[in-house]
Order: sequence, then structure tokens, then C-alpha cells
Amino acid sequence: MAALAPSSPARDVLQRRLTGLAERLPGAVAAAQADRDDGLHRTRTTCRRLRAVLAAYRPLVDRDEVEPVRAELQWLARALGERRDVEVVGERLARLLDEEEPRLVRGPVRRRLATHQRAARRTAGAADDVLGSDRCARLVDAVRRLAETPPWTDRAEKKAAKVVTTRLRKELSRVADRVDAVPDVAPGSRAERERDDAVHDLRKAVKRLRYAAEVARPAFGADADRLTKRAKRLTTALGDRQDTVETRALLRTLAAEAERSGEPTFTWGRLHAREEAAAHAVEADLPRLWHEVARDKTSGWVR
Repeated sequence: MAALAPSSPARDVLQRRLTGLAERLPGAVAAAQADRDDGLHRTRTTCRRLRAVLAAYRPLVDRDEVEPVRAELQWLARALGERRDVEVVGERLARLLDEEEPRLVRGPVRRRLATHQRAARRTAGAADDVLGSDRCARLVDAVRRLAETPPWTDRAEKKAAKVVTTRLRKELSRVADRVDAVPDVAPGSRAERERDDAVHDLRKAVKRLRYAAEVARPAFGADADRLTKRAKRLTTALGDRQDTVETRALLRTLAAEAERSGEPTFTWGRLHAREEAAAHAVEADLPRLWHEVARDKTSGWVR
């Protein structure tokens, strides 16, 4: 495999990443079908990486040919998302309960959580049917063909030092706009839902930046690696916060069900307060994490 450098054509840098992701997708789908090796999560993250990379480097490829593939990648990620989200939230709540002192666990909370999770899995999307469908197989093949012979534009022939850094600078500016769009609201106010949505949009923008920076790693080495790691730290924090949003929603549902059944709601309320505090802790650290990422916007390698 030829070495890449900032002087390499941008198409070579992008194709290296597309090829790696295309090779990863069939194995992830197979693992998801066999319900092993966290295959469901790997399939979704591979789809998201492909979508993000194709969006961030859109000027390098023919949009009419690429957008249908991106749409199908979105379909697959979303089709698998409901089941995965049920699993993640359930596992998080189970961990929170394990951390509680026994005397603070009031009522049949574990039984109610288990009953709710079984029902949620039954109503979640049929992941097995999706993964074994002809549509999924066609998508895997379309991704392979796209990686083998991308529909390049003239811009893809330019040097990575010009094109790739321009795309990363644009992604950094996109994240900065999302940071500015996050409203400053008082805890417990009705506007918190608006803040949750804005932070979720910010998280998606940072993930796209992270995946775009991964493309640059083989050509730009330590600079791209540093940006990738900084963006990953920010996405991890934002992901933790988003988990609290989903968990708090489930906790309110479980508390309401328990109340209707005459069960104690103390533990559900306590866990909700803990998740609320966890969300606020992440928010307090966001300026520092964003400052670390934003430093790359003014560094020499992406100017």
C-alpha cells in the first residue's frame, strides 16, 4: 500500500478510508446477524462513518451517484437503531441500579425494568429481518463498488494539503456554529428540551468532524491524529449526556407505571436526579473540551 502525504491527490486519501470502511461493513453485518462481537453496534457505526465521510468530502465525488448510497446507509443505521437504543438504555439503568445501596432500592424496580425491556425489545424493529434482506445485501455491494471506483470530480485530483484541510476547516466551523446555537437555560426549565435538541445536533456535527479527521490520518499523521482524539473526547462526553436524556425519559415512564400500580417511586426519582446531575457535569466540561478541539481551527495545518 503506497504511503500517503499532504502532497498526495485528495482522491487517494479519501479512497483509502472508503476502502477500509467498505471492507469492514460485511463482517459487521455478519456479526450482527449472528448476534456476536457487538455486531449491531459495529454495523451502525460503520454506516455512520461512511455517511459522514461522504458528506464531509462531498465536493470530491459526484453527488448524484453518492447520495442514494448515503440514503441507504441512513436507512440501515436507523432500522437497527431502535433495538440498539433499547439495549443501551436498559444496560445503563441496570448499572445505575447495581451502584445503589440496597436500602435505597425500594419496590420491585428490577422486575419492572426487566418487564419493560422485554416488551420494548418485542416492539423494536426486527433487526434480523433487515440484516438478512436483499436491500441490505444490495447496500453492502453498492458500498464495495463505490469504494473500488468512486465517481470523482475534478477537485479530487488536487493535493490533499489544499482540499482535505479545507474540508476539515469547514467541519470545524460547522461545529463552532452548533456550539453557538446551544441555548443557556436554567436547569429544570421548560427550555431544557430545546437545549437537549441543540446539544444533540452539536454531537452529530462533532462526530462528523471526527470521522472527517480520521480520513486525513494516513496523510497528515500526528496533526490529524490529534484532532481525531480531541473530537473523540468531545463526542464521548456528548454521547454520555445524550444517554442521560434517553435514560431520564425511560425513568419518567417507569415511575409513572409504578405509581399507577401503587409501587414506591423513590428509587426511580433518585436515579433520575443522578442522571440529571451527570448531564449537568458534562455540560460544565463542554467549554474545556470544545476549546481543545477549536485549537485546531487556528493551527497551521488546517489554515
